[in-house]
Amino acid sequence: MVRSTIESSVKEEQPWSELKSTLADSYGFSESRAETIARTESAIVYNQGFIQVAQESGLVESVTVSDGDGDEECASYDGQTWSLEEAMDNPISHPNCLREFEYNLKDDSKDEGE
Repeated sequence: MVRSTIESSVKEEQPWSELKSTLADSYGFSESRAETIARTESAIVYNQGFIQVAQESGLVESVTVSDGDGDEECASYDGQTWSLEEAMDNPISHPNCLREFEYNLKDDSKDEGE
């Protein structure tokens, strides 16, 4: 039921704060637990959506990871360049992760000289 609530929230493009309220009100989660679930699940869905758009466009070669919200694990990923597949498989590292990606476009100029 929780998964269905999260999926509906994403489809309706609700902010995670609304999802948090729904989780707390409907399932009896504490405010802090509802916030963690809402932020974490939203981050996964939005990051995977971002990568899916990149894959479908055919214009993106890789992504640069923006991360490092105070923990050592995330800080070690900050600034790394990942393949789209690696980013899709690792949309976040932990609950409340603040990971984001930036597109690195393909360099079509390589093909022009051939």
